[in-house]
Amino acid sequence: MEKNTQSNISVKKSFKALKWTEVNIADITKNPPRQPEFLIEPWLPADTLTLFSGHGGTGKSLLSLLIAIHLSLGLKLFEKEVKKCPVLFYSAEDSREIIRHRIGNICNHLGVNPSQVAENLIVLDATDLPCLYEIGSNDKGKSTDQYLKLNQYLERLKVKPKLLIIDNASNTFDGNENNRKHTREFLYSLIQSCKHHLMAVLLLAHVDKPTAKGEYLAQGYSGSTAWHNSARSRWFLQYEKDDLILFHQKSNYAKLDDPITLTNHSGLILIDKQSSIAINSRNIKVLLTLFDKYYQRGDYISPLVNSRSNPFATFRDDCSLPKEIRTRKAMRQYMEFLEANSLLTRETYSNQHYKDRIRYKVTERGLQLMAQNATSETAASGIDLVNA
Repeated sequence: MEKNTQSNISVKKSFKALKWTEVNIADITKNPPRQPEFLIEPWLPADTLTLFSGHGGTGKSLLSLLIAIHLSLGLKLFEKEVKKCPVLFYSAEDSREIIRHRIGNICNHLGVNPSQVAENLIVLDATDLPCLYEIGSNDKGKSTDQYLKLNQYLERLKVKPKLLIIDNASNTFDGNENNRKHTREFLYSLIQSCKHHLMAVLLLAHVDKPTAKGEYLAQGYSGSTAWHNSARSRWFLQYEKDDLILFHQKSNYAKLDDPITLTNHSGLILIDKQSSIAINSRNIKVLLTLFDKYYQRGDYISPLVNSRSNPFATFRDDCSLPKEIRTRKAMRQYMEFLEANSLLTRETYSNQHYKDRIRYKVTERGLQLMAQNATSETAASGIDLVNA
């Protein structure tokens, strides 16, 4: 009897230690849940962790400063609406003078006064003591005093930031990036800060070696899969020949967005505003022929922008692809035209593992257009699509 009593006490203690919360689902209809919010839709969700990866030197730090300034002022960024909010930038990599120089350049470009930016943006130079997570004895990881001080600093602020940018994981995470436990503990500590302070965290990080060598759409992060799994949104910045591309590789709260083509111009990261290309009938016919050729031999082309078999990734090294379509932006414009004019369609199929996938297929209308002998360089509007 005494053993049972002790057992019951032990069970009660263990239940008290639990921090689970029952979720009420009975009143969802009468009391609808709050929709996911974004600081930059759909790239940067509020109140959670976003991972921003890229090879060293691609411009992550510069781009994150640009993001911080745009959010602090409420200015559209890359033609996307942003939510104006206070921002805290934790610089563990670049010193104060580098930060001041970059912010000065950005402000000059935007035509804004730095004092105006300072009203909503705080920058911390943490280069002397950057580490937020370290490994102690017996390979046990723990949050550092710096992590505690950072959270205390956040508590003391009168105006609470809605975004904390940490630049970067290499300097703040002193653990084994391939160790799932270390990685998960570090990222969980950041997620706990998100919840406690009701803010988003944008964590900058370096990439794995295959990605650094330029292999197309490699995993886009370095180390354990916990880096990918713990973040609710994930970005990847990569040079592809002369183009600087920002990829949206993961999104738990919204549909993945299309890649954004950027340019690094005189120390500024700007959106590439290259004018639209001229669509012509010869290129349309060549592109349709490529789609049909690959389809017939079982090399299916995926419409998903992050797929290794998307049109640009598949065709860019094919010698028959016209040079006018050998850029991501040009390919996207042609794809939009082909689908809008019902020359190309998407169909569902089962792969070798019996999983549903989506592939492109040339429509009957597209096949008829391919069969025509017209090879003129006329504009797309001149193609007889109605009778094709």
